[in-house]
Amino acid sequence: MRMRFLLPGLVLLSALPVAAQTQGPQSFDQYPSFVQASAVGPDGTQSVLRCGYMVTPQGLFLDPGYREISVLNPGRGSYSRVQHIDDMIIATANDPRGTPDFLLELVKPDGSVTAKACTTDPNSDTISNCAHLAPFTFANQLGAADTETAARCDQLMREGSRQIDPSLADPQKTEIFKAGLRQKASILAAP
Repeated sequence: MRMRFLLPGLVLLSALPVAAQTQGPQSFDQYPSFVQASAVGPDGTQSVLRCGYMVTPQGLFLDPGYREISVLNPGRGSYSRVQHIDDMIIATANDPRGTPDFLLELVKPDGSVTAKACTTDPNSDTISNCAHLAPFTFANQLGAADTETAARCDQLMREGSRQIDPSLADPQKTEIFKAGLRQKASILAAP
């Protein structure tokens, strides 16, 4: 039996970044490696879309190597996130069984999925003490969430690119950030 608790929280994704579809605060922020749009749904669910960007001599572009959506509902105590790094997808969710570990799945380029329960440091986004699990979400559902995230990032860049200051881009910080995600993927892929 597969647990499909990760994706229901992603319904707010379709509301980002269109303010008329959300209730509560919405914001657009820029960081050295990504731009971020956040929104709050009618039930208090907080949704954050992060999209990598790069600055080249030809202009500002969406970075196809990084994007993510995270959803937190404090009232239900639920958290889920789908991250795209290079050609892999990392899905994270709190354990519905109430353990302090987070459940993570890695969808590899060949479509295979590995799953682990790991101790997660929310300050550094690092994982440790991982134990293997049976995959709990269908790979095609995670792929669909990633495809929707890519479409929303494209929309965000089209609508918000004028707000992005290219001088704030920091390719070195971007690569350090991506290296951390690649390390997480490597830990999840390890036997």
